[in-house]
Order: sequence, then C-alpha cells, then structure tokens
Amino acid sequence: MARHPSTCDTEIPADLSWNPTGDTEKDAYGRIVFVTSWAQQWKEDGFTPLKGPEPGSPLDADKLPHVDAYSYASLLIQDATEHLAYLAEGIKPGEDDRADEWTIRVYPSAQHTVVRSTAMTASIAVWLLAPAARKERRSRCLRYRLEDLRQLKNELGEVREFINTRSSGEQQTQYQQSLTTIETRVTQLKDLATEHGLNISSTWNNTDIIKEACLQISPS
Repeated sequence: MARHPSTCDTEIPADLSWNPTGDTEKDAYGRIVFVTSWAQQWKEDGFTPLKGPEPGSPLDADKLPHVDAYSYASLLIQDATEHLAYLAEGIKPGEDDRADEWTIRVYPSAQHTVVRSTAMTASIAVWLLAPAARKERRSRCLRYRLEDLRQLKNELGEVREFINTRSSGEQQTQYQQSLTTIETRVTQLKDLATEHGLNISSTWNNTDIIKEACLQISPS
C-alpha cells in the first residue's frame, strides 16, 4: 500500500486499481485525491505547453505547422487534472457530517458531467501519444485539431441567425472574420495531411478513443 501526502488519510493501492465490490466511499475519495495531487505535481514539475518537449525527442520531431502533440496533450492533462480537483473538492465530507460516518457528498448530475469531462480529456491525451509510429501520431493530432475546429464552426453556426438579424455591422464583420479564420486553418491542415501522406478520413468517435486509452493504460 502507498500513502500520498494530502488532506486525506486513505491508503491507496500502489497500482491505483479499483475494487468495485470492496472499495468504500472513503477509498474512492482518497483515490481521487491521490491522482489529483500526483497529476498536479507532475504538471508543476515541468509538463507544460510553455516548456515544450525535450529537444531532439520523438515528440519534438513530431511537430508540424499548427500541429504540436506535446502542447495538445499537456493542455488536455491540465484540463483533466482541474476537473478531477474540482470533483474532489465537491464531494469531500462537510463540517456537518457525522464523525463516525465517512460519507461523500453526492450530486449525481453534476458529478457525472465532471467525471465524463475528466475521462474524455485524459483519454484524448493518451490516444494522441499512444502510437509508436510518428506518422500515426501526426495523423491523430491533425484529426484532433480538425475536430476541434469543426465543433467551433458549429458553435458559430448556432448564433448565425442572431448575428445576422440582431447585431451591429461590426459584430457581423467579426463573426465573418472568425468563420474565415476557421475555414482557412482547416484548409491548411488538410494540405498538411496531403503533403505528409497522413490519414485524416477516419470518423471521430469519443467512445473508441476512451476504449483505446483504457487498453493502453491497462491491457488486461
């Protein structure tokens, strides 16, 4: 058993494996705190987009214009860590809880959203970096960036009617400029894919990404 320095006294199995039949609520909370603290320290030790990958490393060599696996993965991990920390803060026992009963606070709808975001962002980070071949890592980075731009364009589309009918001329110009910027970047990324022979045709599927990330972390 391993103990992590934190505000929780729960002992955590060294492999962080989950026992659905034996884990108590206190065990579950302690596991969240453990992972959050560990990931936070990892980030503070230097895994940040500003630092960049080690010069000469495979990730450093992966970079293409507008495509950087290290930056994508580090931002995703930071996002997942922040969600996990928020979850730990939200479910910890309150001052009014009975001392002889360790009970986490449950907000099913809100906690589900946070857990899902944590799992999704962390899984994408693993999925981006998992392939051994540089060509596949680059392909996945392009697909991730294109999916991000697709969602951004869709969000702009949702406010198109409002912009066209209820906004000022300046706002309409800004809207059109944003749309043009997205379309230009999409074209640039597709040109990169063609230039380097990268496959970006596969459909983006969040469930498949989470499944693959889980297999990478725990093959059995």
